[in-house]
Amino acid sequence: MIKGSFKLSLLAKRKIEFEKRSVSFLIGLFIGLILFFTPGSVEAWKPNTHVYLSLLCRQDALDDGRLIIYEMDYESRQILRDAQGRLVEIGRYEVDPFILRAIREYPEHLKAGAVGTDLLPDLVTAQTIVHPDNSSLGKIISDQWLTLIWKEARKSYSPQAIAFAAGYLAHGAGDLFGHTFINH
Repeated sequence: MIKGSFKLSLLAKRKIEFEKRSVSFLIGLFIGLILFFTPGSVEAWKPNTHVYLSLLCRQDALDDGRLIIYEMDYESRQILRDAQGRLVEIGRYEVDPFILRAIREYPEHLKAGAVGTDLLPDLVTAQTIVHPDNSSLGKIISDQWLTLIWKEARKSYSPQAIAFAAGYLAHGAGDLFGHTFINH
């Protein structure tokens, strides 16, 4: 009985650690998308732009297991440098090892997810229910959909599902920033 309890306890601890790192990764991804790209390019974001941005975040995460967020000067469209000429960092965000493994081993799933809310689950649903501002319906369906994608991927513990969900949420984060910035 004690042996079984130990396994359950270890599994519970792993799940909690995974969830904490997952949140850190998503926050870092969201902030990265906000700070790395200029407002002028947001107006023309298409699915290939979302794929490109997710691959940039992947590349940054794979080199050392962290996402680094730099401070931007939006007037000059340059990353700020300190007096010694070093890039000014806002923060470094550790990526959960399971997410890191998933995006390393399944980049095609990450890219498929990054097409995200523009085309999936199908074009009509994506453009009429998942993607637009639907708060006038009394519910924020986009948030509910993104939450569902992430919860189901986490529940599966499938690296392919995690890579897909990371791309899908990266698209959502880009849209959240891009549409809000452009529209307001």
